Amino acid sequence: MNTLPNNITQDQIAEITLRWARHSAPQYPRWEINELHNEAFVIAMYLVQEGRYDPDKGALSTFLWNSVPLDIRHRYKRMHGERRLTRDGKREYIKVEICDTAICENTEASWDGNLQTLDPKSSTVSKWTSLRLAGYKPKELCKLGFSYKEQEKAAEEFRNEQQRQRGEG
Repeated sequence: MNTLPNNITQDQIAEITLRWARHSAPQYPRWEINELHNEAFVIAMYLVQEGRYDPDKGALSTFLWNSVPLDIRHRYKRMHGERRLTRDGKREYIKVEICDTAICENTEASWDGNLQTLDPKSSTVSKWTSLRLAGYKPKELCKLGFSYKEQEKAAEEFRNEQQRQRGEG
């Protein structure tokens, strides 16, 4: 049993983070409870070892229940293709993962020494498609710079492309 500052044990931290993980599991649907508990435990150990916990200000459980979720949210969103961007002074997480299976068809390969980088060809239709598949509504797309006319054009091109693929298949 390893003792940390203020006579805190790893078992105490493990118990508190397990309770927190069970309570918070619905907020993190892509992680199992074991994964969530592991991430919370690592963060809690770091916070306690760095001396961030002050027993004069409150109980260990209160400290961990209020400090662990922030780091967990950042890790969760980073691991699942979301990035924190600032637009108009407002901080928000925007999903940027590509949901298109045709990414290999729409790439240009460039050779730079030993590594190969793949850059997707940029087009309004593929950006519009990726954002729509990610769940963005037309009004939200307007805020991101897509006018309604551009959206209508992209939707029409997308429908035509789908019809061509159905005709070929």
